[in-house]
Amino acid sequence: MADSSLDAPGVPSLDGPATEVIAAILTELLRLDSVDPYAGFFDLGVTSATLVRMVRILRGRWPEIRIVDIFDNPTAEQLAVFLEKA
Repeated sequence: MADSSLDAPGVPSLDGPATEVIAAILTELLRLDSVDPYAGFFDLGVTSATLVRMVRILRGRWPEIRIVDIFDNPTAEQLAVFLEKA
């Protein structure tokens, strides 16, 4: 059974450069106009609930991602570099 959170309207495509994908997901989840890829997730207003939703969406492309990976790589750019190496 597919994860319905990935098929929901408003969830960005997981195709494309990792930094852009992560920024698009955050833009949608946080209801922002845009996200600077170098801005800290928590400075943007990411909460624990947002983290869980973000990880669920990202697992559609990177199934190995863990919440701790976001704490260790707290910007879209840093997380993208980490995920592309994994």
